[in-house]
Amino acid sequence: MERRSMESLQIEKALLRKEFLKKRTSMSGQSVQEKSRIICRRILQTEWYRQADNILAYMPVRNEVSTLPVLETAFLQGKKLFLPKVCGREMIFCRIRKAEELKKGAFGILEPDGIEAADVTEGLMLVPGTAFDRTGGRLGYGGGFYDRYLAGKTGFVLLGLCYEEQLAARLPLSEYDRRVAAVVTEKQIYITTSERRS
Repeated sequence: MERRSMESLQIEKALLRKEFLKKRTSMSGQSVQEKSRIICRRILQTEWYRQADNILAYMPVRNEVSTLPVLETAFLQGKKLFLPKVCGREMIFCRIRKAEELKKGAFGILEPDGIEAADVTEGLMLVPGTAFDRTGGRLGYGGGFYDRYLAGKTGFVLLGLCYEEQLAARLPLSEYDRRVAAVVTEKQIYITTSERRS
């Protein structure tokens, strides 16, 4: 029974993932750029960003919200920047000091090259996804990289980045799916119910 319900959850997630990825890939490059700029401006105005010494972000692919404006600003302000690197089934974060330290890695994504995992336990983490909901639920790409990386880690403030078109009424989640503190879109910042209670 439990196995069957887990299988049906995975099927439901896969169908939703396909639907939301189709919406995102249909966006024009100009729309992605404009909306990403607005989303990054919202992030830079938050207290979460201002108080963070460490910024953990990602390099955008396939019309994901671009984090580059945040990375550029954080670099100029002397904050420490960390980007993910996939190593087999695991993901690590590495500190980045210059763009030359990046090369195409797993899934064709720019990632740190030849850099060891950083011992970072707190900071602001900008999280990509195929969809989010207003309770902080996140639908990733199905690999479980972020959920495994974040298991047992509580020192990060997680911000989910997406376009309004990627907001779902309610996403199907398992007990292992990590929620975000807020979802940032081009329209507004949705503070999640879990963040309001803390």
